[in-house]
Amino acid sequence: MMFIIYSCLMSFNSYRADVKQFQGWSDIQRANTVIANKIIDTKGFYCASIYNNTRVRAYLNLLIGRSIWERLPNDNELYVSGECPVIVITGDIPFKDLQKVTSVNIYRNGKLEEVIE
Repeated sequence: MMFIIYSCLMSFNSYRADVKQFQGWSDIQRANTVIANKIIDTKGFYCASIYNNTRVRAYLNLLIGRSIWERLPNDNELYVSGECPVIVITGDIPFKDLQKVTSVNIYRNGKLEEVIE
């Protein structure tokens, strides 16, 4: 009987520890949504080339509604001319399936036009 009680207590503590590690999830989601809305409002967003410095998984693609390159642009891609911007998303991955967007650089005709934080 003691073994069962001990096992239950250990399981409960393990569960609480697992849940605690995801405490900041909703705050990161809210901040990412604010930044994503600013990205979507960028002039030429629908023809933009979008790059990211971390892994790209379904979360970021769904949040922005576009396909995203899982790499940084090379010089030829960055300095492309025209109306379509180059958007570079910078972030880190505090959780396995959730990227935290820390900043976004928007380039137009090879020049840094805007930084969103």
